Amino acid sequence: MLRCVVAIGAVLSVAACAPTVYSHPGKTQADYNRDMYDCEQLASAKTRNDGFGNNPLIAGQNIRECMVRKYGYSIGGGSAKPASTPVCRRDDGSWIKGVPGCP
Repeated sequence: MLRCVVAIGAVLSVAACAPTVYSHPGKTQADYNRDMYDCEQLASAKTRNDGFGNNPLIAGQNIRECMVRKYGYSIGGGSAKPASTPVCRRDDGSWIKGVPGCP
């Protein structure tokens, strides 16, 4: 039983750290950068105000919620049309490698 709990915990911790890729038809990289900055600021304040300090897992969830609900992004691409300018950064600010049109 302990092995099962440890295995489930390991899978969940890896999944929680997986980068989120957003897509939105018609949004440019500049739009994404502006929207992400706004969501990062809102998420940071919400995370602190909810009593979670600087917990990155809670903040990440708040960022995802903001990007989807406030700005209409899809997570993981889904069936959305590609943006006119590709989104080249993840929510953690790292570059997405291998996307055509990205540095």
